Amino acid sequence: MRTAVVPAQITTVEDKLIGNLNIIQVVLIVIPLAISIIIFTLFPSRMSLTFYKIPLILVTFFSFSIFALRFRGKIILDWCIILAKYNLRPKYYIYDKNTIYLRDIYIKPEEELATNKAKFEAENKSKTPIRKLQFADLIKKEEQLLKQKVSFTFKNNKGGAYVVVEQS
Repeated sequence: MRTAVVPAQITTVEDKLIGNLNIIQVVLIVIPLAISIIIFTLFPSRMSLTFYKIPLILVTFFSFSIFALRFRGKIILDWCIILAKYNLRPKYYIYDKNTIYLRDIYIKPEEELATNKAKFEAENKSKTPIRKLQFADLIKKEEQLLKQKVSFTFKNNKGGAYVVVEQS
């Protein structure tokens, strides 16, 4: 006789109470009985069977018995809950990485901001200043580029690209 160990993740245990009915199915069948007792005792003309009480009792019995049926290994109530969760979920998800929710916010002291500003200004003073060209200068540069004796090269820098124009 061969024995095999079945992992716990694969097996699901359902306690069967009556025949093939589990606990949830039995509860779903007992609930209409309780509802019909409430309808019979509390609705007008108490403790007597009237014409309008019969359809109410039958509708509750049939609706709960349909919920207790099995379909593909699950009861229909479980399928209804899955569909309700799917339809009630948020339809749009907006991801914003700049949100401050659950983040530790570190605010720099004033002294540290002043030293960082001084360092930034010292670094920028050592660099060559960038000339801003006027429209007339741009026209002259275009004329130089159209001449065949002019060569130009591109040089990359940390934050941009520089064009070097050489006349030969």
